[in-house]
Amino acid sequence: METRPLEVIFQRDKAYGVRNTGGYLCFMRKVSHYTGQDERYKAEIKETNDFARLIANAPQTLKQRDGLLTALKELVGCLSKEQGHYPNKGYFRLVSSYRKSAEQAIADCEVKC
Repeated sequence: METRPLEVIFQRDKAYGVRNTGGYLCFMRKVSHYTGQDERYKAEIKETNDFARLIANAPQTLKQRDGLLTALKELVGCLSKEQGHYPNKGYFRLVSSYRKSAEQAIADCEVKC
C-alpha cells in the first residue's frame, strides 16, 4: 500500500496541521502569546513547528529504519559466516564483537521502534 505524502500546513509562520491529499490528519495546538512571554512564545512556536515536521516525515523515517534493519540483519548473516573463517583469535573477537553489536541494535530497534 502506497502512502500519500504528508505536508505541514502553515498559517502566519505557525504550523496549523498535517495533511495529505485526502485531508487533514491532525491539527497542531494553538500557542497563545501573552505580554512579557516573548521567549516562551517563540520557543513553543518552534517546538510545534518541529513536531509537525516530525509527523510529516514519519513515513519516510520508518522506511529508512526498515532499510537499516535489513542491512543490519544482512551484516549479522555475513559476520556469522565470517566467524567460521578467522585467521587468528584477535580477528575472531573483532568479528564476534561486531556481530553482537549488530544483533543488539536489531533487538533494540525491534523493541523500541
